[in-house]
Amino acid sequence: MRSMLTANALHVYQFISALPEATVELVSEGLALRKRDTQEAIGELVALHLVQVAGDDAYVAVPPEVALAGLVDAQEREILDLQREVAERRATMLPLVPKYLEARARVSDVSQFEIVEDATAAQQLLLDLGRRVNNEVLMVVPGRGSTVEMHEESDAKDLELLERGVIRKNLYHERRRDHAATRNSVARLTPAGAEFRTLPVVPWRLFMFDRHAAILSRARESDDGAAIVTRDADLVRLLGALFDAVWAFADPFTVDDATTEQQLSATQRTILRGHASGLTDEALASRLGMSVRTCRRHIAQIFELLGADSRFQAGALAAAKGWL
Repeated sequence: MRSMLTANALHVYQFISALPEATVELVSEGLALRKRDTQEAIGELVALHLVQVAGDDAYVAVPPEVALAGLVDAQEREILDLQREVAERRATMLPLVPKYLEARARVSDVSQFEIVEDATAAQQLLLDLGRRVNNEVLMVVPGRGSTVEMHEESDAKDLELLERGVIRKNLYHERRRDHAATRNSVARLTPAGAEFRTLPVVPWRLFMFDRHAAILSRARESDDGAAIVTRDADLVRLLGALFDAVWAFADPFTVDDATTEQQLSATQRTILRGHASGLTDEALASRLGMSVRTCRRHIAQIFELLGADSRFQAGALAAAKGWL
């Protein structure tokens, strides 16, 4: 752990600790420090309660344990006050849960799910359900991936769940295979028991917790942050069955450290498999949400990588390389 003290401050503290008291001039002369540097170092020590003023331009050292008590006592009191406040709020809110569920149970089936319009509230609900999950988390996540910082923060929470024995299955879009931060997450979480698979098309976002609650993105528009939340047993069961069916034919996503520069991109692998199954360029472009021209540019790159002159030859060479 990095020290809070600069090198000058550390030397000054050791010097003053060996004396009944010391002045700036005495410390400056004794350590061969410029007066300004000495004053800055003493200022550091005073701020940390390691040195206190003893008189006119005189200072005495304070034992570290005494200084620590002066620093953290107030912070510890703040933490205790905050913990008390959280406990009081929890005691106020938790008794309302059964009353809410009882009231909701009397509502007709057509209103067994609710819309959370605010994206921040939806994110908070996800965090809350994630903290209380016991057995399993299922995720369907479209998009290209998040920042390194967001992945690392999420990975830390996921590792805590995996250590508790919670099953974690993640279904991503095929393009996430080429996203560096996602690949790092897969490498970190797979040894802990997380599973990852990909599909060429992932239309919406889904989170399912213990197969008792599900949150789906509403996605009316590209910037729609609202979420659909359901705890209806039948609907959650159907969503779980749909996830299982899709998971069964999705491609396992693992990180191979031995990959070469000639490895195909995720989009190119999808195009190659589409050709092998007989899809036309137009059908592939439509499925992948790209223009036919862009699709054919990928095909040309695949042919170049394989050294193929025809689709048949490309399929044969790809199969020989294990790309299909």
